[in-house]
Amino acid sequence: MGQHLVDLVALESGDTSEAGACLSGSGRTKPRLNATCGRANPGKADEKAPKSGRKRKAEALQGCAAFSAGIDLANLDGARGSFTGASIDYRIACTATHDNTCQIVRHLPVWNEFLCKAHLELQETPGVHGQLSLSACQGVRTYRASRDEFEQAAALVYWLLKTHRCVAVLDIQGSTWNAHPAIVANALRDSPFVKSLTVSTFSLHTHSGLSEVISTLTQLREFECTGEVRFQVQLAASLPLLLQRAKLLASLRISSLRWKNRQTARDFFEALTAAPALNELSIHDSALAKLLCPKMAMHVMSTIAPSVLTLQLSSRPSQDCLYMCLLGLSQNQSISEWDFADGYHNKCALALLRNETLEDITLPLHIWDDEMWALFFAALAQKPALRRVTIEVFFIEAGFMREVCDAIKASKISGPLSSKAAGSSELYAEPDLEVGRGRLSRLLQVLPSCGPVTYLDVPADLYCLEPTLMSALGDYIASTTTLRTFRVSAQFDRVMAELNTPPDWFWTIIAQALMENKSIRDLGLQPERISKEVANDLVNTVWASPNVCKVRFSTREKSVARAIVRGLSSGIAQDRRLIEVTLKDAGYQDLDRDWFAIQDVVGRNCRMVARAAQYVTGAVCDRYRARALEAISGHPVLVEEVAALASVSVQEAAARVQQGLRSFESMHDFMRLAGVVEERVVCHPREDGRTQIDGLNEYSWAGVRRYLKLEDIRERRGCRRAKCSLAAADSGV
Repeated sequence: MGQHLVDLVALESGDTSEAGACLSGSGRTKPRLNATCGRANPGKADEKAPKSGRKRKAEALQGCAAFSAGIDLANLDGARGSFTGASIDYRIACTATHDNTCQIVRHLPVWNEFLCKAHLELQETPGVHGQLSLSACQGVRTYRASRDEFEQAAALVYWLLKTHRCVAVLDIQGSTWNAHPAIVANALRDSPFVKSLTVSTFSLHTHSGLSEVISTLTQLREFECTGEVRFQVQLAASLPLLLQRAKLLASLRISSLRWKNRQTARDFFEALTAAPALNELSIHDSALAKLLCPKMAMHVMSTIAPSVLTLQLSSRPSQDCLYMCLLGLSQNQSISEWDFADGYHNKCALALLRNETLEDITLPLHIWDDEMWALFFAALAQKPALRRVTIEVFFIEAGFMREVCDAIKASKISGPLSSKAAGSSELYAEPDLEVGRGRLSRLLQVLPSCGPVTYLDVPADLYCLEPTLMSALGDYIASTTTLRTFRVSAQFDRVMAELNTPPDWFWTIIAQALMENKSIRDLGLQPERISKEVANDLVNTVWASPNVCKVRFSTREKSVARAIVRGLSSGIAQDRRLIEVTLKDAGYQDLDRDWFAIQDVVGRNCRMVARAAQYVTGAVCDRYRARALEAISGHPVLVEEVAALASVSVQEAAARVQQGLRSFESMHDFMRLAGVVEERVVCHPREDGRTQIDGLNEYSWAGVRRYLKLEDIRERRGCRRAKCSLAAADSGV
């Protein structure tokens, strides 16, 4: 570990002589996070030391001065988790390689128990070998950290970003970043480790200098900016430099960035056309509007290299500019996937069909009437390269949906075409309650005949309170076999008195329908004004549904939140299926221990899926990936998640999982993989001649394996090899 500490200071200050003592806190001078990051802070030299020694110590302290905000790194000594009191060794070295994750993954529960003070979590990156991600905790924020705890977390974040090359994915949002923005900026500056960066512009307005730091990340592969931009001018100005420096940048998602400067937009597109690795771009149309003329927009759209393009349209885009963009896209030979994101659309979108390389397109239903849709699908039938079309359907368009389905059938299109039914905020503006009911009723009537609807969002504020309509919705949910994602919310404040319909009845129908459904994977529920018993029923649907692996609850009521959190935490310890659980709009400090128990198990399950995906994509089957294969093999829905992460078919993923399980079927392979033996299991003969474990045949061993998993064999801390004692080895079998 000493050599690792020396390497860190050598990177910061160019000297290695006293770095170990300085950063470990074992020398006379303890490191302090200094407010003047990057500047020399030699401190008070030791008068008895020779001149060369003072110089070495000063240079070593320069490295320590890279910390900021006045936090003492020595405060991390003896740091413990918030709930179990387990100690955390922040000095642990990074051992990540291309095929293996860092040794820190063995201690993630303890690290996350500590990081949750600042609403942060550290997890393995799905689908990528040897990488970890540092991001905000999902769902409810129950823990209120003190200032000292925030400073401890900030120091640990800096330490991770500077010393652990495995932390390659960073999501900058949350109060830790707001409290200590200088730490984030200095930890990121010129980082050779960070490969993926997401910034939330709501949380970064306190430190606009981070924009300049972003342009120094030469190893960045993915960059995303979400939310409203508070320092959009600075961020936009840094993007051309980022494109020039980050030669490996493959994904740039900046659709929330509104462009205000014409020269900056021109510089950006000039750099964009020269970006060698970029294959995904999401951008706002204001960038195109800042170009000198529509013809230039056409030129840009015809020459940019990304294969996946999302254009976020403003409410009133320039018609000339939009038309020229679409004409340019029709000539582009790189783009294979196109998504209209919100905003205004018109008939000129048909120009996209002139493109010969387009494979995937997403369009909202409301852009055309039935005649234009018929023309679109007729032209679509002549485009063999186009593999998938996604149509987003809103409730307000339910009556129009059948005509579109008829147009699809008339065009005789073969292949996958998915429809996405979602709630629309426009419907909330309807003054007549009966109009809302009628539209939802029509939608429920046409959905079964519209092919494989996979996504349904029901905002039941104004129209889903009538008993017959409730039953119709419940019947559809119970009977559908194609629905994968279901969202439902019910706000009863405004109309409950008028209709005299208790909320419990509605949610009881939903709970019963979900009990019967076998297809839903992703479930979102927003219950309000319900009893504790009904809240428990909703939790029970999660445990009873064999394929639900992602759950999102949202409630503003303390009693409902407590029932949900405590219901989930009481049964989650043995769960292997849930990989995402969130609870929004509720934050209560008395739930922190229960909520952490939920997130700890969810994090473990996510790691199992990530490791299984690593094996499917070609990584070696070590002990940790073998444990993951055991964990997911009994859950088909998790095999689907593995297939998605590995970008292979479900059949191929399932076959690879079974292949991996067969590789350690035998006793000797199992024990060797577990670390119990180096080669074979050999037991000393018993005086009474009774059979021992090494004498079991394959059928008897298979019986043992029904009760013995790799996770039952724990690796003793501080030892490289695992230790195992089996009662069968002593008592005979």
